[in-house]
Amino acid sequence: MGSSLFWFDNWTGLGALYFLVPQDFGVDESVHNAYDVVKNGTWDVDRLTELLPEEYAAHIVEKLKPPVMQEELDVPYWMLETRGQFSVKSAWDYLRRRNEPRMEYKMIWRAGISLEGLALHQAITRYWTAQELISMMEKYTLRLKYEKVKWEFPMEGWIKINTDGASRGNPGRSAIRFCLRDKYGDVIYPAGREIDEASNIEAETLAILEALRYSSLHQHHQVWLQTDSMLLKNIVEGSWKPPWCIIDQVDEIKRLLNGCINMVSHIYREGNKLADHLANYALDVGNFECHEFWELDVQARRILNGDKLQCPYLRVKVTKN
Repeated sequence: MGSSLFWFDNWTGLGALYFLVPQDFGVDESVHNAYDVVKNGTWDVDRLTELLPEEYAAHIVEKLKPPVMQEELDVPYWMLETRGQFSVKSAWDYLRRRNEPRMEYKMIWRAGISLEGLALHQAITRYWTAQELISMMEKYTLRLKYEKVKWEFPMEGWIKINTDGASRGNPGRSAIRFCLRDKYGDVIYPAGREIDEASNIEAETLAILEALRYSSLHQHHQVWLQTDSMLLKNIVEGSWKPPWCIIDQVDEIKRLLNGCINMVSHIYREGNKLADHLANYALDVGNFECHEFWELDVQARRILNGDKLQCPYLRVKVTKN
């Protein structure tokens, strides 16, 4: 019926026309199927001669019958087998033709090559590859971009929630952590616990959900939610659609946020050090919850004091000149 691809299927018996036509002849990709060059039930000779070199156009007109529209699609046949079926043997024989071997065959290692010749070829290849690599690296320069990142205090009457989720294995052993702080940067409630095996995004989502549940339960009405996951930030704000595995959790997160005055923002990991530390602490030591500064471990207290003193953390980004 002419449904064969005009350029890429072997409907002429000559091979794919796309690879037969000389480069300087040009390929008109507006022609898709063989039936596109049929006019009133016969070959459109003028169109064929425009599209193909004369010998290929003549072969089609003289050797092939014009296709007739039918309900069944064309069936491809392997031209090298009398049965029209593909076989590895016929493909191999075609590839390694002795009179005119294909380039692909020349690139295949064969048992007939001596080990000395193979070693020499590999040595030459490595030499020129190294030379090209050295030349490229001489022209390749990197530039370091520095950016200061620090934890910010919430406004008067607000509480700030920093969250993070950890997954060792993605999916693998996972933990969530969140920390509520007041306008002075003092902790209200930091907590972390291990959860069932999860992926990174599932752990990040559950950390936000548990933090908002706690905030809603204790009637915090002005909430600044901050996460180091840009993905979750965009999903919570509604600019990105959530993956199916967290749809229910995201719906509950949005419902809890709608019940209070809220602000959602992204922070780089360097500015989210306390939440990051608490998650790994939960995986290494176990579940915990605190209500005051001295219940935190030494590293968490050090990070908290650094945040209160507005100590900047350096974020380094490598770019190419």
